[in-house]
Amino acid sequence: MDRHKNIALASTVSPRFMPLLAEAVLLARKLGCDLSLIHSGEESAESREKFEVAFKDLELQRWPEIHWAAGAEPATAILDAIKAHGIDLLIAGALEKEASGRQYVGNVVRTLMRDAPCSLLFFTKPSLDPQPFRQIVVITDYSEPSSMSLQRAYFLAQHNAAEEIRIVRIFTIFTQAKEQPAEFFGKSDAHASMIETEERHLKEFAAAAGPSPVPVETICVEATTGFAASDYVQSVNAAVLMIPSHPPGTPQLLPDGMDWVFNVIPSNLFIVR
Repeated sequence: MDRHKNIALASTVSPRFMPLLAEAVLLARKLGCDLSLIHSGEESAESREKFEVAFKDLELQRWPEIHWAAGAEPATAILDAIKAHGIDLLIAGALEKEASGRQYVGNVVRTLMRDAPCSLLFFTKPSLDPQPFRQIVVITDYSEPSSMSLQRAYFLAQHNAAEEIRIVRIFTIFTQAKEQPAEFFGKSDAHASMIETEERHLKEFAAAAGPSPVPVETICVEATTGFAASDYVQSVNAAVLMIPSHPPGTPQLLPDGMDWVFNVIPSNLFIVR
């Protein structure tokens, strides 16, 4: 499986930098990847000194290279650095604010979700004592990006002490009508038949991905909207939600009903490209 090899942390000199750096260092170490930093600002002696203090505090044997990405807009500067340095996984903090149990993302994160050519891993509550992703939830729509996302989930689980992967299909009324219109509109017992077919399809999709390093559970969540995925992720206390994505510029980046992640996320979020 093609794996991520060149990881970068989008960094700022802020109180959240140290926990994010700790998370990024551990993940890069577990995955056997190089780690660098992208700082959306001009290089200065003061900034470099603060980064070096952080590296010493975490007792890093090898200091990450710093890519200084000055620009009018932080998101634009980060995107330019991703392309210039061949980054294939960008790690960043996700939250702008938290309210009523919902975690809201900011404008920079939304721009990266739309326009970054690489995979993205957003941490909602990074910690100086990083914990493995014990519970991984993977959203699927059976597309080619979904297959790649599941393979990445297997790799992540294998190298991150995961306990379980849950492969989730959100099956809304819209999805039912779109994918099985004859059954949806033409039979009185269509509902039970469609759910049974969907569950079988989901199991076949999981089996086609090959053996998993950890137990796998397939779940078909029936709901009126795709936002049910958020509620499900929180209900199982998932450590990370993985969502497949088409390349930037594609008319529909994410699976049906998943556009809510541009505004609010329920856990650490891994967008796989």
